[in-house]
Amino acid sequence: MTEDYGTSKWVEREVAHSRRVIANAKLVVTFSAALAATFVAQFMGKEHQEGFWDEVGLVLMVLTLFYTIRVILLRHGAHEGDMGRDVFENAKQISDKAHKLMVEQVVLSILTVAAVICQLRL
Repeated sequence: MTEDYGTSKWVEREVAHSRRVIANAKLVVTFSAALAATFVAQFMGKEHQEGFWDEVGLVLMVLTLFYTIRVILLRHGAHEGDMGRDVFENAKQISDKAHKLMVEQVVLSILTVAAVICQLRL
């Protein structure tokens, strides 16, 4: 009886940790997308310069927003009953996915800003 209780408490802690990982990923991608969008909007507001970096920045910004939406829509499914290994594995899988998508989105945001800076250098 005590082993089941201990395992259940352990799984509950892991699920809570997974929820915090997802919440932090949502926060990071929101700020990252806002920063990249600010750079793109500032650049697009200026008179048009010749070059292809503005289109590259725009495409990267669309991809950044796509990843942002994917991270924001991540959620844990409702779990009822026993807090078993399958609940833990599901929570771990979702938090790993949130982390992977967050890293990819931040890289896209950095590339978006880099494209805008490249266009300004021309």
